[in-house]
Amino acid sequence: MNILYAFFLVGLVAIPIRFAFTGKLEWIQVFATGFFLFVAFLLTLFLRWQGRKDQDYVPHHHRAVFSVRLFDRVSTNKKPLFFQGKKIGYVERSYKKKWHRLLESLARGQGSHHLQLHFSFENGTYLSFQQHDKRKEWHIYKNDIKVGIAQLDSALSALKNGQSCMFVQLNDSTFKLTTELIGQELRITCDDFLIGTGQHVNRYLYELSLSSKGDKEEHYFLLAVYVAFHFIHRK
Repeated sequence: MNILYAFFLVGLVAIPIRFAFTGKLEWIQVFATGFFLFVAFLLTLFLRWQGRKDQDYVPHHHRAVFSVRLFDRVSTNKKPLFFQGKKIGYVERSYKKKWHRLLESLARGQGSHHLQLHFSFENGTYLSFQQHDKRKEWHIYKNDIKVGIAQLDSALSALKNGQSCMFVQLNDSTFKLTTELIGQELRITCDDFLIGTGQHVNRYLYELSLSSKGDKEEHYFLLAVYVAFHFIHRK
């Protein structure tokens, strides 16, 4: 979208300059410049509409799964998090510098650059993902105290198997999130035991099912990791 506005501004400057030097007005260029503005305006309306749908999302079921809608991965708007159809908190994004947001809106990944996420839950838990190594490692804070690290698996074996993979360290436990590059199911394992599965229900809706063994704090932590994974790996 910002690229279209940039093209419009280039045309807006270039056309008068060309006319001043040549005395000729290329109507095709004028129409093309106007077209860029028109398309950018329509796209802006569409993105705002989808962003509001993220914010207004409410699941239509009460199954024992966590759910969130993630169309907009760039703005700093709050997105509600749900469990069994009840709102349990929010996730929101922040940027250290204003130009980081502009860069992210221009990037093809639409979510993974300069990623900082903040989760607020109804029980008072506050989790924060702070980028430590560009697009490879994030430090995780709980109520401003560092409790874990998330790292992408860039091993050649994972790439050969067509997988997206992330390791997450929480105290003495190591969790592994794995999903096929082509496919919808995400698996969360701990010591090779399956403890959760995530489903890409439709293009923007994600659901996470966790085993009943973990406590609420661990489940909220894994939900935050799951959401962060889908910001990093846009699928």
